[in-house]
Amino acid sequence: MKIITSDRVLDDKNFTYDRSELSLTLSERKVIEEACVGVSYLFSDKSEFSFKSFVRYFLEAHIDRSRKGGIQLVFANRFIEKKTKIRSYQKLFYKEHELIGKDHFKEAEIELSDGRSLFLGVVGVTKSNLDYCVNRLFTSLFTFGFHTEASSDSLYNDRFLIKIKDEFLELTDMRYFNPLKAYIGLRDKSQMSFRITLHGNNDQSLDLLTSKAEANYYLDLGRDYREQEKEVIYN
Repeated sequence: MKIITSDRVLDDKNFTYDRSELSLTLSERKVIEEACVGVSYLFSDKSEFSFKSFVRYFLEAHIDRSRKGGIQLVFANRFIEKKTKIRSYQKLFYKEHELIGKDHFKEAEIELSDGRSLFLGVVGVTKSNLDYCVNRLFTSLFTFGFHTEASSDSLYNDRFLIKIKDEFLELTDMRYFNPLKAYIGLRDKSQMSFRITLHGNNDQSLDLLTSKAEANYYLDLGRDYREQEKEVIYN
């Protein structure tokens, strides 16, 4: 695993935010330039098992660290479809409520124009649903995640889901996630947001944006994992 970091993500070729950057206002751009650090954990030509092992480690570290809130995972339809009774009934987490835990998620159907709708959901990572969450991260529904100390009351409600739709997503026939807008829009609740990137050369990475105050924590987390990985290999 290679750890790449930069406090100039808008100018660093290792971080590609072209489309997201174009949407920024001058004041938002200033926030990214002055307050944001990018960290990428890059797995080059590795098996899915190796990358999943790190993702599990990453999520587990936050379970132990957080007093409340913790890691929240956001899911949304990749393709925007017509509203139907079956889709409205099943939503995103059909028959998965017990796996998640009834107090650790919120999902909603948000109606769009032309009879279409978008399903959005937030799941809080816990020790009990860790296996479920790791596997769910590797589906097309996973959009992004963030770490927060905010209470679930401020996250698991329709107003917060609508904020995600309005401010962090671009909707055409598909949904497009805007990582820079999400980092800025969540600053009252979160010091870190992340996404998973699949590169064209079989590389995979977990890419995050965080505050300068939190950057060392994420660098240390990556280094600690890399040391543990070496111990497993050599022993």
